[in-house]
Amino acid sequence: MSAEELETELRYARSAIWTVAQMGGESAKLLMQYIGWFAPPNGKLSFEQIAAHLAAVQAMFNDSTAAEWKAALRQMLADKVSGSLKMPLTNHLPLEDYLTAARAQQAHRQPENAFEADAPSPSPAPHAVNSSYPDGTQLVPKPTPPPAAAPPSAAQKAKAHELCLAMKQACRARGAA
Repeated sequence: MSAEELETELRYARSAIWTVAQMGGESAKLLMQYIGWFAPPNGKLSFEQIAAHLAAVQAMFNDSTAAEWKAALRQMLADKVSGSLKMPLTNHLPLEDYLTAARAQQAHRQPENAFEADAPSPSPAPHAVNSSYPDGTQLVPKPTPPPAAAPPSAAQKAKAHELCLAMKQACRARGAA
């Protein structure tokens, strides 16, 4: 591989890694499994191919909720395992079909009771950060540490010293016996 080809492959690798990093969490893991389904039997995809597949599905990812995305890829995985989804994949049409089905399933999902239907959607927690993370992902700040304990008083130090001396005497007496 020439230096120019290596540089091109490295550029594609960076692009692929950046795309996956933006998705984050379980979505990124499911996405990488999905991209792997395009590899030929006993073969590997080049970074150029991986970057092309990632670019092709990025718009689908951005147009879907995290729940729809995960439901679609989990169903694809189940169908792959059962043998009803033929491997290797050759295009992204099956993913579009699974996403459409996941959207329809979420649209038909009814609240369990009337209270849920009338309740306003919960506001994000005060520590939640609006970002490109998948739905439901929240960054939580570190809790504040407990206050430092008060230093021991002179009386406590004297009592501790007395106990140490008594323990030393007991150990010496036991060793002599």
